[in-house]
Amino acid sequence: MKDLNRPKISIIVPVYNVEEYLPRCLDSLKNQTLRDIEIICVNDGSTDNSLEILMAYAKKDARINVIDKPNGGVSSARNCGLNIANGEYIGFVDPDDYVDITMYESMYNQAKKLDSEIVVCNSIRHNEWDNRHWKINYFCKPKSKTESIKVDAPVEQNIKKDVFLDTLLCVPSHAWNKIYKKEFLAKNKIKFPNFDCYEDCIFTVECYSKAENLSYIDKPFYFYMVRNNSTTRKLNTLHIMFSQMLNIIKKYLIENDLYEKLKFNFEYFSIMNFIWIYQRYDNTKELCKYVTKELSEENFQIFKNYLKLGKKQKILKGLRRCFSVENEDNNHKVFTICGIKLKLLRTNGQQYKERKIINKIKRNQNKYPKDCYLLFDCLNGDISESIDAYSLFKYMQSKGKNVYYVLLKNTEFYKKLLDNNDLKGIIPIENPMTTNSGDFFEAIYDILLRSKAVITAYGLFCSKYGQKFIKNNPYWQYIFIQHGQIFLKESVMKNGYLTSEKFDKILISSDYEYKIFKKYGWEDEKLIKCGLPRWDFLNQKNDKENSILIMLTWRKTNSLNFHNSLYLKNLTKLLKNNDLNKYLKKKHCKLYFAPHHSLLGLCGINIDFNMENLEIVDINNISEYIRKCSMLVTDWSSVTFDFMFQNKPVIHYILDKDDPLLNEQDEEDIRNFDYKKYIIPNVCYDESQVVQKIINYIENNFELEADVKEKYKQFFYTKTNIREQLTKEIDKCCLENKV
Repeated sequence: MKDLNRPKISIIVPVYNVEEYLPRCLDSLKNQTLRDIEIICVNDGSTDNSLEILMAYAKKDARINVIDKPNGGVSSARNCGLNIANGEYIGFVDPDDYVDITMYESMYNQAKKLDSEIVVCNSIRHNEWDNRHWKINYFCKPKSKTESIKVDAPVEQNIKKDVFLDTLLCVPSHAWNKIYKKEFLAKNKIKFPNFDCYEDCIFTVECYSKAENLSYIDKPFYFYMVRNNSTTRKLNTLHIMFSQMLNIIKKYLIENDLYEKLKFNFEYFSIMNFIWIYQRYDNTKELCKYVTKELSEENFQIFKNYLKLGKKQKILKGLRRCFSVENEDNNHKVFTICGIKLKLLRTNGQQYKERKIINKIKRNQNKYPKDCYLLFDCLNGDISESIDAYSLFKYMQSKGKNVYYVLLKNTEFYKKLLDNNDLKGIIPIENPMTTNSGDFFEAIYDILLRSKAVITAYGLFCSKYGQKFIKNNPYWQYIFIQHGQIFLKESVMKNGYLTSEKFDKILISSDYEYKIFKKYGWEDEKLIKCGLPRWDFLNQKNDKENSILIMLTWRKTNSLNFHNSLYLKNLTKLLKNNDLNKYLKKKHCKLYFAPHHSLLGLCGINIDFNMENLEIVDINNISEYIRKCSMLVTDWSSVTFDFMFQNKPVIHYILDKDDPLLNEQDEEDIRNFDYKKYIIPNVCYDESQVVQKIINYIENNFELEADVKEKYKQFFYTKTNIREQLTKEIDKCCLENKV
């Protein structure tokens, strides 16, 4: 007889010290469109406020069951949840991730419709440190040496068992993007092994091999967040545990007569995961110490066999990027992997590719003059206006310098230059973020070989591959001219984005910045004391408009947190303030709002206030508004200094100071503001203060107070001929370091 009180799905959440992320995860679960669920949260000995957060949620929602246990690891926490789960199906969610609110309804309906023991969906990976996200598609990896599998079928489909076996170990084997029939798990006595990482791989291998009826939904329901300090990024245990896991999986495959059938899959899985490990760590000595100690001779032979057998360009690129590769002669390469040298015959395809690059360089050797300058702004697409390096490029070009500017073909800015026939010195390329980063360097390799300086306002060359590429050539000077002063964002020093070893020279604009750079160990000879090149544009005559620009910086957040944040709540209140809007309308004062591109890029965020006196502006044309608007309202955006440079009023509104959803880095930025408010004027934490200051400035025709003008002066070394001074400094450092 059917149990009417039995939940359709039990969702198990192992919790350990995730107070910052836990509310987002729990909100996404309790708001599921499938209401008949139970949410089992296993607190695995957390030492932060995670347990208190769980209890608060459980008090408000009877479907949330909290289990508190001593710390035993993620496997023990999941198994604890499995032991008490009542659901017809079981799902797993990691507490720093979150899910689409329709996920479990869609997957349960499919499971019932197709009588599936396992249902799999796609996911979206989101990097915490650079705010990038992309869809992870399953069942499109190699299943043999010559074939590949690609499921082209309806969105909801049955998958034959042999398809799962063919893709076993060749697709990400996470536990969390699936639901499992509880009776199936119990019948086969499937539990998580006692591992701190890779435990779900062993779990899913066992599930795949024993299930008879599986299905797949080609929708990205699961949002997988990758943190800097997540378990799978800990160097000290990762290599050991992965090697142990390989032995466990191999033993399991042999015992179940699957090893010969899946031998290639096993080797492919081993290679891809070791490359994944190596790509993320710079300390080669530590790496070799762990891997050579734990890796068996047979597993190491996998690398050698695969290189002889597969010769796939993507893997070779990964190996070239992660390991030492040398050309011994015209026919052989020497790979040094984990301190062991392999002498391998070069493939015809690889020889052809290298010859192709060399021939391109030979053809173009006279295309670019020797000792030219190469500049570019952001190469992530249309996420910010190309103005910093571009403005310097135009000045240097006007002075007869051999200078070139790299620009993406798919941007509106390139199309505009194309329409105006203004492409002198422009090098258009494909978007390097949609291809392998090595392809980007190959695209501009010929000009890089003839450049004496790479000058950029964004840190594309900060990648590990980019750093190796730049630093290995002594002719190049890598000069970072900044997109905005770091004075209000000291965290970029702490998180490793700006470090002394990454650059030959960096531009700073004031003694305030100088003190911060010195605090983090920068040498004086690496600092160019000047100003941002775009500020010369701000000195050009431009009629001010009776208008206000509201432009806040971004938060390290996600769509679910953002919609519940004080940031959005207080921003909306300010923009919709009835008294303020009546006053602005009376004074014929226009209000512009520029939403930050990083917030717009997050999944599901759509900012549209639809107000009569408010215009949403495109950040790709932001310089137009910086020049014409009479006043700025911001939090700690670097656009502050663009307005200060023009002696225009700036009101700093810290609108989410006490928001519990704030990222730790954002909290630190706000704390830094507490003491800086005595240096930068007009810092407010209350909407009424902001409104009153806006009214006061409008009543006084946006005139700055004398003491505010004096404070502004301290933030600029110079306000005239900035690009001229900067060009002289760049010429000087290139001359001094000429090899």
